[in-house]
Amino acid sequence: MLKEKNFELQIAKDNAEKASKARAEFLSTVSHELRTPLNAINGITHLLLEDNPKPNQLHYLNSLKFSGNYLLTFINEILEINRIESSNIEIEYINFNIKQLLLDIQNSMTEIASNNNNKFTLEIDENIPEIVLGDPTKLSQIFINLINNALKFTKNGEVKVMAKLIETGDDFSRINFAVSDTGIGIPEDKQETILRVFRKVQLK
Repeated sequence: MLKEKNFELQIAKDNAEKASKARAEFLSTVSHELRTPLNAINGITHLLLEDNPKPNQLHYLNSLKFSGNYLLTFINEILEINRIESSNIEIEYINFNIKQLLLDIQNSMTEIASNNNNKFTLEIDENIPEIVLGDPTKLSQIFINLINNALKFTKNGEVKVMAKLIETGDDFSRINFAVSDTGIGIPEDKQETILRVFRKVQLK
């Protein structure tokens, strides 16, 4: 019986290793296939921006550039799935414009908002510093996830993103972000499960 159990465990172990290898190869292949057209899109967008676009075209090109760069960064992070699964997620600390980040996200999701006839607005505290130190990619992932769901489950309503400066010091800023909508909402018993995966992003 012991030999039989050991044999079954070995088979399960081999199958798990094969599945892990297959997943890694799949992610690598898919990521490569996605990055190739995205690099082309980003390259063409850059050329169009350098070609003196009309003022009414500049807005759309900048939104396209932001979305392309965000997707490319996100795809690159998928390749680090093993590091993520080990809970060894590194937070990047670089200078970025938090207000411009929110505006870029708003611009990139204008079409999604219009599909359900939603009004998508930003309320940004004017006292928030223009430049902060933090991880814009992680912050974008959180915002896009929450805003996309809010727009998806809201019809003929409003989705609002608010950013308010709570506290400031010599080397830090504490900012409160909130995403509200007039949609169906999240059942109270599901909120903890849905929001558990998000980490606190510290801005300095």
